[in-house]
Amino acid sequence: MGNERRKVSFTLPGIPVAKKNRRRNFGNKSLPSVNYLTWEAMACAEIAQCWKGPTIAKVKQMTLHFYIDTNSRLDVDNCVTSCLDMLQKADVIIGDHWQVLPRYSVDSFESEMGRTELTIWEA
Repeated sequence: MGNERRKVSFTLPGIPVAKKNRRRNFGNKSLPSVNYLTWEAMACAEIAQCWKGPTIAKVKQMTLHFYIDTNSRLDVDNCVTSCLDMLQKADVIIGDHWQVLPRYSVDSFESEMGRTELTIWEA
């Protein structure tokens, strides 16, 4: 029992927004898009309602499921990056810039109600 690892899951409304914004570059610094900042604040607030645990120091595995309507296009790279950055901001995981995820999977599904499902297993 003492060797069990945590598994946490979150369901967020909508699809992650790309963090990049070519119009908000200042020298060598690029500011996140306003749409991303709005999405990040909403996602962090949703997670804060159910996440009470300590920050996960090392991730063993992560799944990301994006449910999009049939008329939408999905940039999976940007969605994954936005999710990882948001999870760090919400103190669910420690800074992901140095951490290599040994296993992660990404799937997208057609759905009338856009949502994002995240599941994280602690190493």
